[in-house]
Amino acid sequence: MTGAPDYQRRVEHLEELGVVRHQLGRLLAPIGDDDLSFNAVIAADELLANCFVHTDDGCSIAAWLNHHPPPRLRVEVRDTSTDQPVMHTTGASRGLRIVDRVTTHWGVDARRQGKVVWFEIALSSSVDGRDDSRGV
Repeated sequence: MTGAPDYQRRVEHLEELGVVRHQLGRLLAPIGDDDLSFNAVIAADELLANCFVHTDDGCSIAAWLNHHPPPRLRVEVRDTSTDQPVMHTTGASRGLRIVDRVTTHWGVDARRQGKVVWFEIALSSSVDGRDDSRGV
């Protein structure tokens, strides 16, 4: 994604996930869509948890609220592992399955030193975080 993220944080410890969930929820609160906020927080939490299960270096998260067509939220989690994530259908490793169900799109982009696992959630064209209650 281009431009500065609306939210960005380096996450060094699993114990920080509660703070990230809270901060991401605050970023999305003005949209006024509780389902979208819940889905985004759950998906981000799953990607971050995967990072801590599969790497020892921590990770970073960045989020963009894009109000230009098509309006969407994009979240990226970057880590230093080159291992590609695998979507499991059973057992305890169902995190990507959850991400797949609650997001519009998701994917993985390889980087020179690691990867970025990302997702996007479409925003309703009428839900763009702006106050349209002013008179004309």
